[in-house]
Amino acid sequence: MSGIVHPFDPLDPAVALVTEYERRIATLENAIRKHRDERGDDRCWMDDAVLYKTLPEGFTPPVRDSSVELKMCEQYIACRHNPATEYVSPQRKIEQLEAENYQLRELNSGHCDRIAKQSELLSRRAEKAS
Repeated sequence: MSGIVHPFDPLDPAVALVTEYERRIATLENAIRKHRDERGDDRCWMDDAVLYKTLPEGFTPPVRDSSVELKMCEQYIACRHNPATEYVSPQRKIEQLEAENYQLRELNSGHCDRIAKQSELLSRRAEKAS
């Protein structure tokens, strides 16, 4: 039986990899449960950063402005208490505005191309006329 590796041999690289995945899954599940189980004042956007830090790439929080954060917290809490209240995170709003900007640029690029062609045509006519 030499050469045959027992399926649960801890020296087997596949077993070590599965063990590492199991450890990682347990860490992530515990972080998610902790975040989920926080209530009342224990529940805060700052807890998101703790959860995000469990990601392999880590988490670098953006620069924060407390007055803006408090306003966003109030809007978020209002939405959580009444789902009919619309809450759009600043990041989603930025994404919406970027999409609108892209659409407007696409629209304008077509107009600019037509204007450039018309200008070129008028320049040629003016050259021929002189």
